[in-house]
Amino acid sequence: MNYIDLHIHSNYSDDGEFEPKEIIEFCLEKGIRYFAIADHNSVKSIAETKKYCENKNINVISAVELDCNFNGVNLHVLGYGVDYNNPIFNEIEENIIFQEQEASSELPHPKEGGASWEVSNVRYIYQALWLVPNLIYV
Repeated sequence: MNYIDLHIHSNYSDDGEFEPKEIIEFCLEKGIRYFAIADHNSVKSIAETKKYCENKNINVISAVELDCNFNGVNLHVLGYGVDYNNPIFNEIEENIIFQEQEASSELPHPKEGGASWEVSNVRYIYQALWLVPNLIYV
């Protein structure tokens, strides 16, 4: 039987612990044959992961988990089969870093008359994920 895990975070995510190589070894030990490392706002692990999967009985699906805010609601949008070489993902990551830095600054909250630090990433997500060619069937 083949097992699949479509939501793993590597140490490229702020909530991930293991390097991609370690994740692959864990997956192989547990019989997982299809998996996706869907790091928050980053596709940096995908090339490394694909390279390490070569000549092993395991398949990686390129993925990303994009954090965004829409109408005041925090969302996590998962994208699978993404073109991780598309430069839009670097722009998304830089935008998220900027927002985090701006949000942690000493500026008062926008509702208190400060500068607005809430920026929607919907445009970035649309540009990044509309390129997904189709669903992946296993």
